[in-house]
Amino acid sequence: MNLYKRIFEGWEIGVTRNLVKQFQEKHPSLEREFIDDLTDECLKHWLSKRGKYDLQKIEKPKSFLAEVVSNKLLDLVRHRTAKKRRDYSLAKSLDQFLEDKSDSHILAHTAQVDQPTEMDQSDLKSKLDQVFQRLNSQQKKVFTVLREEQLTITEISLRLKVHRSTIHNEINRIKKIFENEGLRKYLS
Repeated sequence: MNLYKRIFEGWEIGVTRNLVKQFQEKHPSLEREFIDDLTDECLKHWLSKRGKYDLQKIEKPKSFLAEVVSNKLLDLVRHRTAKKRRDYSLAKSLDQFLEDKSDSHILAHTAQVDQPTEMDQSDLKSKLDQVFQRLNSQQKKVFTVLREEQLTITEISLRLKVHRSTIHNEINRIKKIFENEGLRKYLS
């Protein structure tokens, strides 16, 4: 936040932080986010918009800032809500039975369906190499740092000089690729 005090005036930081707190209380999709991360994202957005306007000519600059930040936070809420709905609303088939017989009345539990078969070491290594080649350069960097150095999300974001949410998104994409290739159990 010390860097922001050099870039932004105190009222800009204060208004943004207060709006973030209000949005976190009102919108469950933002509750788990760190206030500093959301404030950071909003202030970056404000910085990109602020240069387009002469704040001296705006009658109520605090209201203008509040409108810009509120719109950014609403966009974040919409994005996170849509993502949450998309990920969790996928229907499970009711035709999956626990037993091999289709006349069974007990449905399968998702953890019991499609159990991965054991691979020998050479098959696993070649499969991992194939999956690694499918990752983009950013994902390869994140994957390598996670595997070899076991850093936290914050440490990775600082090292790669990208926002924490980008690291989270890349990790989720990597997980999805692994799951699609039947390598879910090798993610931990």
